[in-house]
Amino acid sequence: MSDARNEALVEALAQPRFELIPMEGAIERAALLPEGAKVTVTCSPTRGIESTLLLGEELLARGFRIVPHIAARLVADRVHLDEIVRRLDDLGVREIFVIGGDAKKPVGPFSSAVELLSAMADSGHDFEHVGIGGYPEAHPNIDDETLRQTLLDKRPFATYVVSQMCFDPDAILNWVADIR
Repeated sequence: MSDARNEALVEALAQPRFELIPMEGAIERAALLPEGAKVTVTCSPTRGIESTLLLGEELLARGFRIVPHIAARLVADRVHLDEIVRRLDDLGVREIFVIGGDAKKPVGPFSSAVELLSAMADSGHDFEHVGIGGYPEAHPNIDDETLRQTLLDKRPFATYVVSQMCFDPDAILNWVADIR
């Protein structure tokens, strides 16, 4: 591995991210995290975007840095999207993670992350970092070729990719080699 790649890996491991689900007990769990830690806040179809934003606000108030997940399928319309972006901007949030989401049916016009990312770009958002999801071990509802193409489609909007949970290093390495 090159020196630059080693340095990048060491830097990434020195700045871990933690993930919380907006549910009962989340704040108590956050109290166990290092002071000022970066915490991603998930967005589920059962809890919704509002729960993600509320937990994020509470974590910010407690000194954490947050990365809220915004699920495209849970955004009602462009007005709702503008409200979300404005709310995060008012909080000083500079990083988000955009996913399609697991809702079976979209509540509005956005059925995928790329559609939401495109709408955000059209509205002129100014997040410094925008993460998107990757799937080293496939997706239960999307074929591999579609996943590859949508990853390429999201590339102009994103600054990084986070893989879904995977415990197989070979799967991750093969996936990274494939998408490169």
